[in-house]
Amino acid sequence: MMIKIPITYPAYQRSQAVALTWDRQLTFLGLTKWKSWLIFGLAAFLATYVWVTNDISTKSTELSYLKQRAIVLTEEQKVLQIKVSALSSLTNLDLQIKPLGLVPINNSTYLKATPVNFARK
Repeated sequence: MMIKIPITYPAYQRSQAVALTWDRQLTFLGLTKWKSWLIFGLAAFLATYVWVTNDISTKSTELSYLKQRAIVLTEEQKVLQIKVSALSSLTNLDLQIKPLGLVPINNSTYLKATPVNFARK
């Protein structure tokens, strides 16, 4: 009767075989794992940089438009305040009241209060 002894590889050969498969798993398009992450990180940084730069330039354009609009609105406000003060002046009101034919009050008569209650149940 023959006894079969399984063939075992020495420990260093097993570690080399594992290292070879490990290295194959870590490569992507011929690049090692850290190089792949480096390229991915650089691409993410560039995409973020382009997005932020575009957003800043857009906000800058909107801000300059709003500043110009604020200047125009303050000028309009000044013109409208002058119109309001001119229309509410006493000389202008007198000119508008005369065509209505109103008469100034010289003598006014008021009701005198009596001790009698006017409203009863």
